[in-house]
Amino acid sequence: MESRAARIRGVVGAHGVKMHVFLPSGRTVWTVVGERGEYWAHPEMDYCSCPGHYFGKLSGREDGCYHVMAIASAVEQGMVDEVRFDDEEYAAFVARIMDDMGGG
Repeated sequence: MESRAARIRGVVGAHGVKMHVFLPSGRTVWTVVGERGEYWAHPEMDYCSCPGHYFGKLSGREDGCYHVMAIASAVEQGMVDEVRFDDEEYAAFVARIMDDMGGG
């Protein structure tokens, strides 16, 4: 099984950390492309939509998933892919994320 550090390096190296910036408001939405899909993450709240994060938190694991950690690593290395949108696209973007998570 691949180590957590190797997974983080892989995601960051593949430019899998994306910061979606909505203008002119400056709202941001983070997504991370992992091994099994693209997940919504909120690093300030230590949240990720991946199953590993959810079940890890239920089992008492405090360190979160590698997707959240990959954001911090990508920011530190200057390896964040920034994608810009107009504010008018925000609602549709968030709706798509919710659909992808099965909540739409």
